[in-house]
Amino acid sequence: MTAPTDGAPVIRPPHGRRRRSRRWYIAGSALALIGLVVVAVAVLTEPDTEVAAADHPALVAATPVLSARRVPEFTSRPVASRALTQALTPIAAGLSGTSCVEVRDGGANVFASRDADPVVPASNLKVLSAAAMLELFDHDARLTTSFVTTAAPVNGTVSGDLYVVGGGDPLLTTDSYRKTFTHGAQPETDLEAVADQLAATGITHITGSVVGDDSRYDTQRTVPSWKPGYISDRESSPLSALVVDDGSTMDPVTGGPDEASTDPTTQAASAFTRLLAARGIQVDGAPRAGTAPAGAALAIASCLRPSQSALTTQAIDSGTATSEIPETPNPRKTRSA
Repeated sequence: MTAPTDGAPVIRPPHGRRRRSRRWYIAGSALALIGLVVVAVAVLTEPDTEVAAADHPALVAATPVLSARRVPEFTSRPVASRALTQALTPIAAGLSGTSCVEVRDGGANVFASRDADPVVPASNLKVLSAAAMLELFDHDARLTTSFVTTAAPVNGTVSGDLYVVGGGDPLLTTDSYRKTFTHGAQPETDLEAVADQLAATGITHITGSVVGDDSRYDTQRTVPSWKPGYISDRESSPLSALVVDDGSTMDPVTGGPDEASTDPTTQAASAFTRLLAARGIQVDGAPRAGTAPAGAALAIASCLRPSQSALTTQAIDSGTATSEIPETPNPRKTRSA
């Protein structure tokens, strides 16, 4: 201990304690350094570990980096619209003056050519015809073709004529004509089955004729606005309450040329006469058209066609005859053109 000049004693720490604190600091630093060296050695000497490959395939960008699909819609949509317009313009220019084109994207009109001009709706009008049929017909409505005589058969003989009374069924079909269908099976009413039914009753002889009765509708066979080829090119059958094989002249037994008949009612009677002859039923008179007398109410056979089957043909095959021949359940109702 030393005495200061002002006489107050000054206490100084012993020199040994200061040296002891410095030793602890040096020892801690050495231990930390040794720990770092140990960790480094462990990392450097650790064997390599393989990483398992991922199960999923490598990600590949489906859209090129510079694709227009990566451009915001407000920029790409006008570009797409212009490209579509350029593609459609020459197509629209090649259409007839009675045609129009309109292309919409949602509510936006993308392309239009003569879209404001009044034009003939063509087969689109069949949609309205179908809607009218659905409105007028009951779901269970049937288009009935009746086969009647004025007297019951006696010992297998029908005295007089056999009348085929048309009910507006445009789908009466024979096997020979069915073979000409190029697009598979279509809705039809099997006329062969009716001939089989008549033969099964034991009828073997008809002293008169097979008479086709189309009096349910008028005698208008075409529509004035139709092009001439509609009938001759077999795009439609002639219009009649009684039509067999779309009015084709093809022989229902042996086949042959498929040409359009100018008298579908007589042709229907002729076709049924041939079917009866093929089943051994003798018919003395020549087939013809006529009207069943009021007393000819004895039905010996009939064939039924659900009205909605005719509607199916109209909708799927765009059938002209099934659209033009009104299928009304009211007897002898004149068709309005």
